[in-house]
Amino acid sequence: MVALMIASLSGLPVSAVYFLNLGPAQRDNLLRHIWIAAEHLVSVLAESRDFCIVVLTLDVPEDLWCGYQLMLTTLMDYVVDCDDALRACLPTPGSGDKNILEAVFGAIDHCSLELQLPVSLESSGENGKPPRSIGPYEHLCTHMCRFLAALSPEHFGIAEAILFKNVLHESHWRACLASDTLCFVARFGSPQLCFEHAKLLARLVNLTSSAPGNRHSHAKSLLRRLFQFLTEEHKTELHQMFSSNSVVTSIVGLPESASTARAQAEQLLMKLSAKTIGASELKILVRLLCQMKESSRYKEHCLPMEPLLQALSSVPAYRSQLCCGLTHAIIDLLTAQ
Repeated sequence: MVALMIASLSGLPVSAVYFLNLGPAQRDNLLRHIWIAAEHLVSVLAESRDFCIVVLTLDVPEDLWCGYQLMLTTLMDYVVDCDDALRACLPTPGSGDKNILEAVFGAIDHCSLELQLPVSLESSGENGKPPRSIGPYEHLCTHMCRFLAALSPEHFGIAEAILFKNVLHESHWRACLASDTLCFVARFGSPQLCFEHAKLLARLVNLTSSAPGNRHSHAKSLLRRLFQFLTEEHKTELHQMFSSNSVVTSIVGLPESASTARAQAEQLLMKLSAKTIGASELKILVRLLCQMKESSRYKEHCLPMEPLLQALSSVPAYRSQLCCGLTHAIIDLLTAQ
């Protein structure tokens, strides 16, 4: 009963979009007090192993899934500092017990509507900055990343397996949350961990290439994102490992020597300045410039400023994603010099 009450209280900030009869100030004050009460209850009860088990095995009513999701994110903040509660929330795989991360991913499928509502939650400020309002998805993703960052190596492997399982899920929201969390791990974890994840994803991309549904596209998208976080040495090693795999190389590209890439980029920049470049060549130019921008050896093989400036003034005026990417890449290369 207590868990259901907390779930009900936790969900009110999101369902407040329907409080049409209350003014903004009244609604904000009411919800702030409700939110404080719900979070305080969770903080007091989180150390109880029994409470954690009750929450994870709760039979959630259909109209309380969003509140249940928010209660789980709050619970993650507190159980990570309590060993007994954490063991209850992250049991050994195969034990048959419920897992808090699986509960979060399972609940997100029931909250797809709420995640798209024009509502906001108040986040705590950092480094002396005042609190700011964030959307329900950002709130969930932030708490998930915080939980992963605080996990010990003993529990990280369990979480890692759940994240990759959900990357390959058909659900857009599950795959999106798992991918964003793994990108956080790639950015703030060790370079070797990022490399191991990229290798695993490359194999998953190959295995799912003929699979129906969205699993292959989810894995491809994450591999493309993680590749940007790899060191130059790891990028080269990944290229060598999958050089004969056309599925993987179509995502991460083929390695090119710095001098070859520079010569090809110069030729395409001249075509852009003369307005004789084709759409496919434009895509190649953007890829080359982005690779040069991210290369630690760019200063040794930097492009002359004059063709870059001429090309910048020749970028088509219409706002396409490709033209915006080209403009940003040229500006980044100019500022790097």
